[in-house]
Amino acid sequence: MNSTFENSTLGGEDSDGVAAKGVYTCTISTPSRILVVVLCSVFVIIGLLGNVLVNFAVLMTKNLRTLANSFVLSMTYTDIVFITCVIIPILDSYLHCRMRLPYTLCALHFYLNPGLVGASLWHVTFISFNRYLRIVQQNSYKRLTTTKSTVGAILVAWVLPIVIFIPSFVSPTPMIGYSTSSLRCTLLPPQGMKQQLLLIVLLIALPSLITIVLYCRIFIFVHRKRLKIQQHGQGSSAIGKHEIQLCKMTAVVFVVILLGYLPYPMFRMIDTSHSAPPDTHLY
Repeated sequence: MNSTFENSTLGGEDSDGVAAKGVYTCTISTPSRILVVVLCSVFVIIGLLGNVLVNFAVLMTKNLRTLANSFVLSMTYTDIVFITCVIIPILDSYLHCRMRLPYTLCALHFYLNPGLVGASLWHVTFISFNRYLRIVQQNSYKRLTTTKSTVGAILVAWVLPIVIFIPSFVSPTPMIGYSTSSLRCTLLPPQGMKQQLLLIVLLIALPSLITIVLYCRIFIFVHRKRLKIQQHGQGSSAIGKHEIQLCKMTAVVFVVILLGYLPYPMFRMIDTSHSAPPDTHLY
């Protein structure tokens, strides 16, 4: 993986808004930077505290130490790594109006962002599949939900993003450069666009599509089950309220992840000419 910092000449900025080595031009207004730093700092504290509490609750409560909650436990680690290794360096760049990481760490920071989001989405997908088996395919639940399958699924959620990033690290053509408009490393056109498409398809679109299909199947099954019970005048459904609440909670997490991540890469893909005001990159 080559560095555009190393390959660029000092004292300038190319047509794609990527700064040359040692050149940091802050184009974002100070009030916007302060506002974003304050808001994000609050989210960092709440995010770290919330994930630590969830982790503590699952580990310390015997009834919560289940195979299904192993996905939840693992996902708290992706959130903690995301906050500490992605959000905090971004806050630092907003404070100092430049990314102070060396190129290698700056490039790694770029990959951690979609990588950890993708890992979280794949965790949500596997949780959705677990709920699908528990509610719709109850006869297959115990047979398919084993320690080996759970560990394997968690490994896939963590390892898949790493595998996707390998082409960028072994590519002889530079794909990452420092963007003065966003104060972080980003993919360079045109070489980086293929990598960007690969990231979106395998880390965002694919798990999202699977999750949506699974939840559609779950809610259609639950709806038909309730209609059948009402028609025959039977008692309450065999599907517990706890299972439905877990499904709804996972669906909310899924939507929050997408809403939190998708706007910025979509904005970057639309603003190919880097003509948007610099402050828009913060919001």
